[in-house]
Formats: sequence, structure tokens, C-alpha cells
Amino acid sequence: MPAENAASADLNKLRIDRAERREPRAQNRRSPWPWIFLILMIGAGYLGYQYWKNELSVPELATTRVVLVSPNESNALLTASGYVVAQTKVTLGAKSPRRLVERFVNEGDHVTKDQVLARLDHLDVDSRHEQAKASVISATAAQAQSEAAVARSKMAIEKALAETEEIKSKIKEAQARRDGDEREVKRFKEAEKAGAGVRKDRELAETQLQMSTASLETLKQQLKTADLNVQWMRKDAAAAEADVAVKKAQVTEREMDVLVAESAMEDTVIRAPFAGVILLKQSEVGESVSPGVVSGQVTSGSIFQIADFDTLEAEVDVNESNVSKVKNDQPCEIQVDAIPNRAFRGSVRLLMPGGNRQKATVAAKVKFLETDPALRPELGCKVVFLREAAASQAAPKLLAPRSAFRADGGRKYAFSIRDGKLHKRFVDIRDAGGDRVEIAAGLVEGDEIVQDNSEGLADGAPAKLKKN
Repeated sequence: MPAENAASADLNKLRIDRAERREPRAQNRRSPWPWIFLILMIGAGYLGYQYWKNELSVPELATTRVVLVSPNESNALLTASGYVVAQTKVTLGAKSPRRLVERFVNEGDHVTKDQVLARLDHLDVDSRHEQAKASVISATAAQAQSEAAVARSKMAIEKALAETEEIKSKIKEAQARRDGDEREVKRFKEAEKAGAGVRKDRELAETQLQMSTASLETLKQQLKTADLNVQWMRKDAAAAEADVAVKKAQVTEREMDVLVAESAMEDTVIRAPFAGVILLKQSEVGESVSPGVVSGQVTSGSIFQIADFDTLEAEVDVNESNVSKVKNDQPCEIQVDAIPNRAFRGSVRLLMPGGNRQKATVAAKVKFLETDPALRPELGCKVVFLREAAASQAAPKLLAPRSAFRADGGRKYAFSIRDGKLHKRFVDIRDAGGDRVEIAAGLVEGDEIVQDNSEGLADGAPAKLKKN
């Protein structure tokens, strides 16, 4: 027994106690949260540093804006903005669905009145035109036949009337012979009663009277027949003349068909309604143009947009509160954004009778009293409404405070802020009186330049506009 107990004890010593090995491992394992927290703190610090570097350390600089000032500023009542528009502007297109087969002009081309700009497919209208002309020829021939029939009827009537007159003349002669024969019979009867006449002579005279009476009656019957014949001829002539009137109406109708066909042919030719400039080309050769509704969409069938540049004017919106300051024919000064170095004389052509309730404005149309080749529709503009016509029309000036400029080797410069950085801008300036200078070159209207504190700044350094 003791030997067995000793062997069992030795085996127990060789057994691995797993519980003892797990306990040290559990004691040595640490939580990851302190490391995560440390990483987050480092990231937050880095982001804070970047924010301080990019935002808080960037200097905020007070700026002033370069402005375009009119010489008539003291004479101005109010200023309104708008666009240059053409008073005469039209869109040319097809009246019926057709295909564009030829185009002779492009955008920007100058055209004259009635100049051919394009042609549409015209084979079908050409066929209708030829058919209408053939119908006119046929109707004209039918009218000529009817007129010839009327002429023949009139000639027959004239001939019948002549025959009637001849019969009437014969009747007069026959009447005279009968009267003579009647007197002869009477004379022979009286002579026979007196015993001086011969019976044979009386009988011959009576026979002659009967013959002349019969001849007279025959002529009278011929006259009646001739009169009836003339009446029938006149009815036939009237019917022929009515037929001529019908044929003339048919000819007129066919000629109208020709005019309609010619109008349809003319509709396939796109002409300029006035002298102007092609603004837009809205269809290509081979493309079908169709006014109306196609596939559920409203289409205009337009091919060109043309405007008369001689009718350019400025259209601006005037606030309702300032409408009382504007009147027709009022002198104005027009400043076009695309032509910054010139001011145009203008005059109010029309203050619109109605307003725009959405914008609370009233539109004013101002005509240009002088032109420039650079003027074109849809350019932005500003209109200065003046109290009285300006004595001189000098160009507007770019002005800025004198304190915003510094010298570098005899050259003037200013710092502008763009895209969060300073930009050193060399400029040409001249005195404008007071605390402002006129900028001849180097800056444009609307540029923001650093004011007063431009010492110690560098080109390309970060900067931002100072918030008011």
C-alpha cells in the first residue's frame, strides 16, 4: 500500500494544473480602451491645430470694392439693372411640317430684307402648282369655247335681225302692191258699172289682188317665224353668256388655286423680313421642322432667330417705389457691362403700363441715342435715370480709396483677395480728387482690395475677408 500511494503521488506531481496556467494569463491581459482614447486625443489635437492654422491664424483683412462711377452721379435720380434687348426680333420657321433642304446663312451673318435664308422640301407643292396651272389652261380653253359660242349666237341673231328687216321691207312693198291692186280692182268695178269697163280686165285685177294679198300674208307669216327665231336665238345667247360667266368663275377659281400653290411654294422659302443679324440657328439641313405638337411635345418649327441691331434698347426693372421718378423721354445714361469704358446717352422710350407683382417692379425700355458695334442683345447693362440731359457724356471711371495703394519701386500696387489668398496687383492710377483715385489698368469693377493695412502682407499669403 505505501508503495502504491507513493506512485500515485508521483503521478499527481506530473499532472498539469490548467487552472493555475489560466490565472496568470488573465492577470497579464490589459484593456485596449486607454490606447483608443489616447489615439483619439492625438487626432483631436491634430485637427484642432489644423483648424487653428487654417482658420484662426489666417488674418481677416478689411477690404474695399473697386466701383464703376459715372461722371453724372450727382445728376442721377436712380439706377436700375437689366439687359440690352432688340425691339425688333423675330423667330423664323416653317408653317407646316417640312424638311430643311438648304441653309444659306449662319449665326452672326448680316442679312438684308427679303434675302433668302433657307429652303424647305417643296416637291409636293411644286406638283400642286403645276396641276393648278394646267387646270387654269383647261378652264381658260373651256371659257374660250363658251365665248365663241356666244359670238356665234350674236352673229346668228344679227343675221336673223337683218333677215327680219328685209322681210319687213318686203312686207311694205307687198302691202303697197296689194293696195295698188285693190285700187285697180275698185277702179275696174266702177268702170264696169258705168259700162265703160271690161269684165276680163276686172277679173285679171282681182286675180292680181288675190296674189298680192297672199304674198303679203306669206311675208307676214315669215316675219312672225323670223321674230320667233330671233327670240330663241336670244335665249340661246343668254344661256351661252351664262355659261361663259360660269367658265370665267371656274377660271378665277383655278387662278386662285395657282395663287394658293404659289403661296405654299413661297412658304418653303425662308426670307428675312427685315435687315438684321442672325442670332440663332435652330435647325440643321436634313432636319424636319414641324410647328405644333409632335410626340406630345409642343414644337415651334423655328429655324432662325433674327434681330435688327438698329432697334437695340435697354430693358430694366424699376422698383415700384421709384416708378414716380421715371417718365417717358427722360434722359438716361446706359452703362453696358461688356463695354466698361463707355457710357451711352439714352432716353426712356416707354414705361410699361403694367407691373410685375412677383418682383414688385415695372419695366422701362430705354432707347440708345448712340450706337456701338460691340452692342448686342442680352448683354447686361445698368441705366442711370438723370434729372436732366448731361452736358457731356464722359466714360464712367473705376474708383477706389487712395489709402488702398502702396508703392513698389515707383509702381503702385494693391492686394486683392481671391480664393483665400492675397494677390499683388500692379496698377496704373491717377488722381480723381478727394480721397479716391481713378484706376486706368490692373483692376476691374467688383475687385475686393485690402484697405489701409496692406503693410507687411505678402503675395500668395493666406487671407480672408473681414466679416462686418
